[in-house]
Amino acid sequence: MHLNGVVPNQELIKIYVKSKICLCSSRYEGSHIASAEALCAGASVVGPRLTPLLNCLQWYVSHDSGTLSPKDSPESLAEALLEEIRAWDEGKRNPEEISRYWCSLLHAENSCRRIIAAYEAAKSGN
Repeated sequence: MHLNGVVPNQELIKIYVKSKICLCSSRYEGSHIASAEALCAGASVVGPRLTPLLNCLQWYVSHDSGTLSPKDSPESLAEALLEEIRAWDEGKRNPEEISRYWCSLLHAENSCRRIIAAYEAAKSGN
């Protein structure tokens, strides 16, 4: 584990590509952009489950892309991290598949297409 401190945004992609897991220990944030960026680079996500102010993590760990801690405690978060490490060691995580799937959803042009399609569907009553 490497704790890098403040890292300039342009350097993050290099770190994400070398990483397997993005650990989110926050209790609240908008949508935890760092986790989304890590997913697009092929890393999985570990974070707290029981926080309504960070519920995007439930989406981020879908599609075999991570693990959430069942309880709101440091020990539970640590166990979730160990579980995710085991998932990688047992071949249950595929960085290429994680990246491909999440890029298809999260890249700006893909997100915009989905927003426009949803607007068009709502406008036409579908």
